[in-house]
Amino acid sequence: MAKPAILIVDDEPQVLNAVERDLKAHYRSEYRVVKALSGQEALESVQELQRRAGVVALFLVDQRMPGMSGTEFLQKARDYFPEARKVLLTAYADTNAAIESINQVGLDYYLMKPWDPPEENLYPVLDDLLSDWKASATLPYEGIQIAGTLWSAGSHAIKDFLVRNQIPYKWLDIEKDPQAKRMVEEVQPGQFELPVLFFPDGTHLIQPAMRALAEKIGLQTRPAKPFYDLAIVGAGPAGLAAEAETQRLLDEIHQGAGRIADIVKALKSYAYLDQAPQQEIDLHEGLENTLVILRHKLKQGVEVVSEFDRTIPDIAAYGSELNQVWTNLIDNAIDAMQGEGRLTLRTRQTDGWVEVLLFNMNDTEICACQEHIALEPVVVINRLFITNDTNDTNFKKKIMIFVLKG
Repeated sequence: MAKPAILIVDDEPQVLNAVERDLKAHYRSEYRVVKALSGQEALESVQELQRRAGVVALFLVDQRMPGMSGTEFLQKARDYFPEARKVLLTAYADTNAAIESINQVGLDYYLMKPWDPPEENLYPVLDDLLSDWKASATLPYEGIQIAGTLWSAGSHAIKDFLVRNQIPYKWLDIEKDPQAKRMVEEVQPGQFELPVLFFPDGTHLIQPAMRALAEKIGLQTRPAKPFYDLAIVGAGPAGLAAEAETQRLLDEIHQGAGRIADIVKALKSYAYLDQAPQQEIDLHEGLENTLVILRHKLKQGVEVVSEFDRTIPDIAAYGSELNQVWTNLIDNAIDAMQGEGRLTLRTRQTDGWVEVLLFNMNDTEICACQEHIALEPVVVINRLFITNDTNDTNFKKKIMIFVLKG
């Protein structure tokens, strides 16, 4: 635990340095002495001490300071450390200030300047006050503190994460703890996002992602080696079942990673990113990328058969717009098949044009009119998609594309 602090405040540097010298000479082994030249500076030190899970044992404050008097400072400071002992320091007898401080902030003692010799006029008074503080003070928690509300889902998720990783923490309910609420307001003025995590080093995180939290508390977030050995403890049925389940999960992760890579690659090609609007395109690559993107709908029970004429050359067209045509064409066909059956995609060349045809499981043509694409450059003027009612797998779809030879 860090040493408790004795905070001294005086607007005269010479006096402040003299007090610091005397206090360090007598208390440095048990306390650390923190000094400030104004009430505002001292208040900022108090706030920082609280954020770092520090504690103030005693305030020794000059009464007459510009901007904020000693009494005014003690009124604000006691909200942060209510158990700290409070001593007012003045250069002359000020009975009214002493009475005001006693009534408003519960002043513990009133000291006159100068205090020489400190062995007679300073140390005995402070020794008694610090002894009383030690006997009754509640020491602060020196770990992670989570400030939130009882019904905050994010707060519970953070707590569960720390528990699973055996990281101790302290819960602060801002609806019941005014001090916790003030801590939250200080780190995000004008906002109120929960949870807020306070760390012993004085830093904080607001609504952190699990990865950011894991990195902050020192958990390993990236594998250090390409492969790891896995040991299953227990040779009985439970151990064998765990081994099989683990292998299944690893296989699913590997397959899932492959599927994600395929989808990302397909999306990049599908949208023709970083390419000119019109370019030489591979017709079949566009159809295959569309099938990858629509794979989630094909899981329902639709089998796809590709009968492509691979001799078809690349064509000059607006690739991204043409891929939108394939998307609507195939998507509508899958919907009309009601999630089951075989869908055949067929391409062929006819008199300088390319035909793209769709057939159902009975080899019945789905499109009322084939998709004709000129091998020469074309400009897509308009598209119209019309879906008729379907009856089981016996259905027709009319998809029309108007093209103009370039």
